[in-house]
Amino acid sequence: MIRAGSRIVGIDDSPFAARGGAARPRTRVLVIGVLMRGHDRVDGILSTHVVRDGFGATAALARMLTTGRLAGQAQAVLLDGIALGGFNVIDLPRLSASVGVPVIAVMRRMPNLRAVRAAMARTSSPGRRWRTLQRAGPILRAGRLWFQAAGVSPEQARMILAVASPEGGYPEALRLAHLIGGGVVNGTSRGGA
Repeated sequence: MIRAGSRIVGIDDSPFAARGGAARPRTRVLVIGVLMRGHDRVDGILSTHVVRDGFGATAALARMLTTGRLAGQAQAVLLDGIALGGFNVIDLPRLSASVGVPVIAVMRRMPNLRAVRAAMARTSSPGRRWRTLQRAGPILRAGRLWFQAAGVSPEQARMILAVASPEGGYPEALRLAHLIGGGVVNGTSRGGA
């Protein structure tokens, strides 16, 4: 059961376009995880790398969450969207099974899936990426947010998002992961996610 003091990790990728230019294919992208109690206390920071438009994001996140000093401490995992580093799509059911906790991909607005599929078509193995995206299940609404979830019912996912989000806004762990990633990669953060 998730409650106010539960540990929730928010994960976001860092900016990956080179300053003043576009990112090259196969670029390593820094991924930041922020482990928090609810939405007001940071307990730790995690990091890993994924390949831009690659296929290893699910395995990289599973390793990050199950090894090291903070291994196994998260009671839920929140992702900023379903993919990292462009179209390195995360297999939500597989990640949830690997780490043994609910995994929720959070979005600020309902994605235009037709546009996503068209953009995916410009990458290698677009069919494989699309099937992984579909495995995440339906896109549901929670207040001002949209989400896909694995390892948890829609009602429980909404409760987790409420615990992680101050005043019904965006989950604080995701906001901080975004800010930290921008600060590390660009020297300063930009925006609040």
